[in-house]
Parts: sequence; structure tokens; C-alpha cells
Amino acid sequence: MRPPHAAAARVVAPRGGCFALGRPGGETWPPHSAAARVVAPRGGCFALGRPGGETWPPHATAARGFTLLELMVVVALAAMMAAGLTFSLRDSRLQQLEREGLRLASLLDAARAQARTSGTPIVWRATAQGFEFIGASPRRDASESLTEPRAWLVPGTAVQVIEPAGNLRELVLGPEPLGPPQRLSLTLADQRLELASNGLRAFAPTGGLAAP
Repeated sequence: MRPPHAAAARVVAPRGGCFALGRPGGETWPPHSAAARVVAPRGGCFALGRPGGETWPPHATAARGFTLLELMVVVALAAMMAAGLTFSLRDSRLQQLEREGLRLASLLDAARAQARTSGTPIVWRATAQGFEFIGASPRRDASESLTEPRAWLVPGTAVQVIEPAGNLRELVLGPEPLGPPQRLSLTLADQRLELASNGLRAFAPTGGLAAP
């Protein structure tokens, strides 16, 4: 069966001769006459031996799928892109948590210095959206004032007091020159940062950034 609208090939015998269908080798006669030729229609190829002499378009090839190697390359590239995106998001959270930690350490040191100067303890307390300092004196510069509650720079940041044990949401700062060791933990998503002071030195990150 030939494809729709496909033109059939034709057999052209040489001038003065006849093409012998079915003869071995397709001989022609009279002897020494030119050989017959098979002419395929324009745009097609003659299929020798096919029933009816069907033709098909030139350069027609069967549909080709993906090889195993090509699939493996695609999967590897997708995995590399996913890994790069994951590391990028993780680095972003690390930087955000470190910025929160440095900001909180600076404010804790300022509150402790104020408590030692005034002789009145200042209580740092965690709130739902950030933290506040209770007992702090107002300052002329609002940016340096500790009387107003502070919100976290990055929503979702959480804090917990580790040392001294007993109260997970409060730290007492001052007024003694040498106080007890204090430590708290900041978390953001799957990252954690600890801030600590031995009671004399300033608050600073300890142990670097780590996943909980």
C-alpha cells in the first residue's frame, strides 16, 4: 500500500527495445540495446521490491527518542541547578541571621553599659515580634534609645535564653561589673547562631553558625 497522493514510479524502456519484466537481470532486447531505466517521480524514491512500487518522500526517517546518555545528562544538569539554588537560599539565611546576631549583641552591650553606669539593672525580654529592654533610660537620640520595643529585621527569627537556666525569655544586665555568664540562641529557618558573654566581655557569636 503506498502513501496517499504518492506518485507511482514508471519504468522507461530504451528506444527500440522492450523491457522484459520478470527476466533475470531485467534484460532487454533486441541485443546490444541500451538498458531500461527506472524513473521515480519528482520528490520521491523508488522502493525496489515493494508491492506496487510505492514511493516515499526523500530523507524520510523514523522517529528517534532520547538515548540513556542524553537522559542522564539532563538529570545531572537539573540536579546541579537545584543544588545551586539550595545553597544560594541557605547562604542568604546565614547572612540574615548573622546580621540579626550582631545587632542584638551591640544592643545588649549598650544596655549592660547603661545599667552599670546608672546602677540600675536592665532586663532584656523577648517578645512575639522582637525584644525590649525594661528599665532603660530614654536617650536624646531615638536610634540609641533602648526604651522602645525592637522588631526583628527578618520576620521568623526566634530567640531563646540558654544560660542562665530557668528563664528562657529574659536576661538581667548589670549593674555589677562582673556578672554571671550569659548565652542565648537565635534561630532562622534551619540555621542557628549563639551569642555569649562571660559576664565581663562583650556579647559575641560563639562556635560560628550552625544548623540546629
